[in-house]
Amino acid sequence: MRRPTVPILILAAAVGTLYAAFGVFERHRAGAVDPGWLDPDQIGDIATHLCRSGEFAEREGAPSLLRGPAYPGLLAAPCLLTGIDPARLIPFVNGLCHALTLLVLAFHPVARAAPGRLAALAAVGLDPLLLNYAGRAYLEPLLLLSVALVVVSVEAVRRRPSPATGVLCGLALGLSLLVKPVLIYFAPLLLLLLLPSGRRAVVAGGVAIVTAALCVLPWTLRNRAVSGRIVPVATGAWEIVLKGETFSRHVTEADGIVALEALAKERLARLDASLGIAGLPAVEREPYYRAVALEEMRNPPWSLPRRMGIQSVSLWLLGGDRRNTLVFAALQLPVLILTGVAVWRGRTFRPNDLVALAAVAGYLILVHGASLAIARYSMPLRPWLVLLAALAFIPRLRRDVRV
Repeated sequence: MRRPTVPILILAAAVGTLYAAFGVFERHRAGAVDPGWLDPDQIGDIATHLCRSGEFAEREGAPSLLRGPAYPGLLAAPCLLTGIDPARLIPFVNGLCHALTLLVLAFHPVARAAPGRLAALAAVGLDPLLLNYAGRAYLEPLLLLSVALVVVSVEAVRRRPSPATGVLCGLALGLSLLVKPVLIYFAPLLLLLLLPSGRRAVVAGGVAIVTAALCVLPWTLRNRAVSGRIVPVATGAWEIVLKGETFSRHVTEADGIVALEALAKERLARLDASLGIAGLPAVEREPYYRAVALEEMRNPPWSLPRRMGIQSVSLWLLGGDRRNTLVFAALQLPVLILTGVAVWRGRTFRPNDLVALAAVAGYLILVHGASLAIARYSMPLRPWLVLLAALAFIPRLRRDVRV
């Protein structure tokens, strides 16, 4: 089957442009009402300081250890060349990431031979949940791209194991870690995944892990110089685990993330006071949080399974408030159901095509289930789910139209 490369490139360019335009509109609309909504994690502030002073910091003189460098660096790069405020460039950077994500999905085996390929990709490109990040300084657009690259590159190592595919996989994994270190424990699963493909694949997997480690190493050395501690990418993981415990306990009674965040902050403040660590920097509080979190996971023994069960649902549905949660439910549940139909029927692809995607999806569900799960954290899987759901729906629609 001939690959319709030109139509796909046109579609990606059009969708990326639309995504950027929507982001510009969102920034114009929201900036007049709530400027903080545009940069809730201070990533734009980091990019601005990085451009103006070369300092990776939310505020001058306070180097940040809370974020990976990839997304703030990507926002700052055009500013370094042109002097344009990074905040003005956010929609265009996000639009580029969105267009590139579509291209990555287009040449994955699941989409490559499927009928209705362009229509399915258009459904991904115009997905309202993904458009929600067009104008904001959230790292999701780059994270989606990097995770998609990991899925595709792992699939390449499985099918064509070699040092070259191993290096490419390692670069994709390294980029993903520098965006957000959520895949930091993925290495053992990668090797296990490659075992059935033979020795060459396992060796290529080892090359990938070494390459990813080399990608991360310079940032780890920077963090060591700044804090005096070994922080591979970003600190705060155990604080997030403790927040997840609070979220899982109160999710049914609180009105979304905003209320749960307030409860989690109150709990952490009490914990800091009881441990006498309130005055310590975040990176120095982590060992204390780790001890508390592990004890809570062990006692009672059903604590961790309970949390993971609750958060495996929160990962798809939990929004900022009750209204947002209902919106997520309305947009996520049909896609999840159609994805199940697509996997069950499997008429346009083989089960073997889904191995890498299933491994990454399973890993992310387990990690967020054990730590903290909100609907935003499911977004790296959203393009793949929409793609599979569309591939299940579109052939049926085409048959009905012909009838």
